[in-house]
Amino acid sequence: MSDAKGMPNNPDYRVLLPEWEGGEPLFKLSEQQRKSILGGKPHRVAPQDKSVPVHERASTCEALLAVYPDAISVGSVMGTGPERGDVGFGGWVILAVSIFALWVSIYSIFFGHTIDWAISLPAFLFFSAGSFHLLKSRYYLPKDQPILFNRKTQQVTFSQIRFHPFWKFWVMPGFEAPVTVPWEAVQARSYKFVQFMGETVRDSYRLELWASSADDPKIPCARAAIGYLGWYEDEQLWRLYEHIRRYMEEDGPAIQPGEALRKPKKGRDLIAFPEEVLATLGGPALSEEQVEALAHVPPPPPQARDATRTSFLPPRKG
Repeated sequence: MSDAKGMPNNPDYRVLLPEWEGGEPLFKLSEQQRKSILGGKPHRVAPQDKSVPVHERASTCEALLAVYPDAISVGSVMGTGPERGDVGFGGWVILAVSIFALWVSIYSIFFGHTIDWAISLPAFLFFSAGSFHLLKSRYYLPKDQPILFNRKTQQVTFSQIRFHPFWKFWVMPGFEAPVTVPWEAVQARSYKFVQFMGETVRDSYRLELWASSADDPKIPCARAAIGYLGWYEDEQLWRLYEHIRRYMEEDGPAIQPGEALRKPKKGRDLIAFPEEVLATLGGPALSEEQVEALAHVPPPPPQARDATRTSFLPPRKG
């Protein structure tokens, strides 16, 4: 349902950006970068002027990881979704298959079955690499990919996850050196793509932040999908960027009233940022109790409480 002006009645859906017509308006992307974008072209594009609101309502969308005296840490799509239990179970199953292939290889070598070990030995190597890849994804991949928004320095720091080739099973995932850019260099886009869910398909959306290079504003130097995957719409997802925009531009709150920090997934708890970056945040992260105090909804004034209370009284007779 919409009002007379065509705006949705639910303020959570009142995004102030029209659907984008055309391709990428700012960045010059390589062919590889274009192929890596789910959906290809932007669905909505935030204005470069960050004083312009993008949504009527702001929300952390359960993506806030930490609050610092001078900064906030926002999580990515990586930190949402189901736990990686199925990935770990599959890794153990494939590891058992690889051990069986190794046993067949050893048995074949001792008893001279050349054809058998010529097949089972490559199978052992292949399944071993696959099992280690899945087990590392389950137990050693970082829980999330945070981004720091420093209001005091007006800088944004992107964490960079170190992935590894399939065959280099001995390389552990972790974080590379982060990328820090000015807040003015950050641009927001949402992308629409088709997601296959078994026998059904649905339209899904990603909200991504792109950072311009200092040498050439049209060349991106960092990129991250923040928040969560939007199902069937991106109107609510833009509330997250509006929260960030207000925090950086208008001295907005670090967390909205009644909201809470994102609950971390199970996995390896890695430090995404070096000490020199953490030293610029004004101090250590606030405790959960301090964040809850920031998000506490203040009680109404006494007059409002009295009016609310007396409104439930029955009318006087006479």
